[in-house]
Formats: sequence, C-alpha cells, structure tokens
Amino acid sequence: MSVQDILKPGEKVLSVCKPLYATSQRIVRYDERMPGRPVDEIAYNELTGVELMWKPSHPMMILGTVCIIAAVFLSLTGLIFITSVPALIIGVVLLVLGARGGPGYYRLCTRDSSPHPYMTPDRKQSITLLIVMEYLGLRTSVEETRWRMDYSKAGSFLATVRNIVGDLPEVDSR
Repeated sequence: MSVQDILKPGEKVLSVCKPLYATSQRIVRYDERMPGRPVDEIAYNELTGVELMWKPSHPMMILGTVCIIAAVFLSLTGLIFITSVPALIIGVVLLVLGARGGPGYYRLCTRDSSPHPYMTPDRKQSITLLIVMEYLGLRTSVEETRWRMDYSKAGSFLATVRNIVGDLPEVDSR
C-alpha cells in the first residue's frame, strides 16, 4: 500500500516531508511501520500553528561537564591552578550552550492537541516524572512525535502548507 492508495478522488500530493504529505485537501501522516494505525490526517481548518521545538546538544553538555570536573580536579590537587579557572569557565559556558541547544524539529499544532493529553488528576504525580523526562529529552509524547518534521527538511513542506492555509503562526518553544 502506498500513499496514493489512501488519497480521496481528486486529491493530489503537493509536498512531502516523510512521513507527512501535504495534499490538496488535508495533511496525511502515512507510516507503514506504525502497527495498527499507519494513516492519520489533519484537515487544514484544524491547524492552529507550527511550533519550533528546540533540542539540547548532549555532546556539548558532556564536554562541558568533563571540563568542569577536570577544573575541579586540577584546583583540588593544586597541580595547575592557573589553568583550572579558564577550564571551569569554558566548562560552564559549554554546559549552558549545550542545554540551550538548537532548533530540532517543527511540530504541527491543532485545536485539540495538547502537550500532555494523557494528564489526569489521579495520575498527576507519575505524569510529573514523564514531563521532566520529556523536558530533558529522555522521552517524547506520542502526540508530539506524530506531527513532527525535521527542522532541516521541513522548509518547502511548511511553505506549501502556509500557501494553502494562509496565516499559520510559528511559535518558538524556547
């Protein structure tokens, strides 16, 4: 089965950012690897915006942490005190820049999408841990992954969607 098999009569694919397809009538998410639900869709009138999601740079954070540990070790042992201060400053800067990260991906927002649709008062305590894990990049919600597009590949796809929808605000998640 291909994406052509799920199109409605008269519907054409205008732009592709796999697994998302912008058609003349809707946005289709077609992923054969998804068991049970390979096809999902959003009507253009349900779109409320595009959210730019930022991802931390873990290698830079690790390098910053190593610099900080090395600076503390050097200052405690008294080997090279002059070098430990710049190493500490460089480590903190790398840690902050790594945590700040860079643009990672875009996410399509709809009227009924919420960052945590599974949140209920009785599960609030266990959900708080999941939210912290999502913030740290260790876990991602299903809703967020369903409509995400890679930052570097989504330019023409979003331009096509904006031509169809009109004013589609871009929200920065930072």
